[in-house]
Amino acid sequence: MLLLAVPILFAVGCAAAIVPVAEPETAPSEATQGASRELKGTLTYTRSPETKSVEAYEGIEFRVAGTAVEPSEAVSRDVLLGHDGKSVTVRCTIRTPPPPARHESYPVGMDGRALPRPDRCTVSSIINP
Repeated sequence: MLLLAVPILFAVGCAAAIVPVAEPETAPSEATQGASRELKGTLTYTRSPETKSVEAYEGIEFRVAGTAVEPSEAVSRDVLLGHDGKSVTVRCTIRTPPPPARHESYPVGMDGRALPRPDRCTVSSIINP
C-alpha cells in the first residue's frame, strides 16, 4: 500500500493587524554629526569577539565614560591601548559609521533591516590629568 504525505492546512479564524513601527534613528542630527566633544573618565579596552556577534559587528573596542571612541591618524590604536585603565580626558569628533554593504554579513532587527552601528567619537587628542 502506498501512502502519500500531504500536508493539510486547517483554516483557523484569526485577526491580523498592521502595527506601524517607528523607524530607528540611525544618523545623529546634523548638529551632533562632526561635533567636537571632550570626554573625561577611565579609558577601557574590550577585545572584540572573533565570532559573528552583535558586539563584533558594532566594532567597539574602546570606551570613555560609556561613549565609544576610536583611533585616528593623530591617535593610534596602540596609543589608546597604552592608556587602558587610566583616567584620561579625550577630545574627539562624533562620527556615524556607514551602513553595511549588501555583500556583508550583519545582524538584523525585527523589521529585517541591518542593525545600525552606534555613533562613536574619533579621538584627536588625549590629555592625562
